[in-house]
Amino acid sequence: MSELERIRIEGYNQELIHHRNILFPGFTNDLLKIKTMKLRPDDTFIIGYPKSGTTWTEEIVWLVENNLDYDKSLKTSHFERVLFLDKEPIIKIDQLPAPRVLKSHLPLEYLPDDIAKFCKVIYIMRNPKDVLVSYFSFVKWLKDLEFSGTLEDIVEHFSKNKILYGDWCDHVNKYFSNPDVLFICYEDLLEKQMETVKKIVEFLGKKKTDEEIEKLIEFTSFHKMKTNKSFGMIPKDWNEFIDKFDFKLFFRKGQIGNWVSHFTEKMSDFVDEIVKQKINPKIKVRYLPLKES
Repeated sequence: MSELERIRIEGYNQELIHHRNILFPGFTNDLLKIKTMKLRPDDTFIIGYPKSGTTWTEEIVWLVENNLDYDKSLKTSHFERVLFLDKEPIIKIDQLPAPRVLKSHLPLEYLPDDIAKFCKVIYIMRNPKDVLVSYFSFVKWLKDLEFSGTLEDIVEHFSKNKILYGDWCDHVNKYFSNPDVLFICYEDLLEKQMETVKKIVEFLGKKKTDEEIEKLIEFTSFHKMKTNKSFGMIPKDWNEFIDKFDFKLFFRKGQIGNWVSHFTEKMSDFVDEIVKQKINPKIKVRYLPLKES
């Protein structure tokens, strides 16, 4: 596998990592070691393209895996309970006690072979227009990147594979095509919560009553997540990020269709055409809320 290359992309304040025609954040120093990391059968991986709802899904999964221990979840930083595989050194990942719940945005080919056969892998997909709006806000205000371009530039980058973590369609298609991956949609997690959370619980091999699931849904609602103090707790070894990071950026609107307020018709048609050409036709992408009956 080729070596990592650091490059500058117009609009970004920081050097990015470039590997096999995919861009990665500058902190992914252990990227090529992840392929051979030691897996455990009780590992759970939450994966999604950036700004697709991974953080939300992680909190649900962590609580299910830890017997709905709400008190512990509030007292311990979310970012220490669920380690970000892409950022953390592999040696730290190896030392994490079981059961490990790990987050990643990596394309499937960068993860260990047969990971979904050996561990639990949950992939969350969000429609690309809402992803791009949220991504734009994230990279623009994240002081470590300070993207200076416009949303139109981000849409253009989307068409030229200049978005972090690679081509959205390729990313989604590969996980969707793996039969051992639980593939869920952000839109369903918002509007079909009971059904979707039940799928997660069953996939993890747990048993929860409807009352327990209802409480879990309430605890992890978007409003509660925005005020959950565990997301404001800075991990002890993140001191170098204190002046660079605003944790509020993890939770913006929590809506379906926010892109309508930001996209021009031309931008919308442009993304539609790209997705139409490249997405697996079995994947249903929903851009707007369900119509009320």
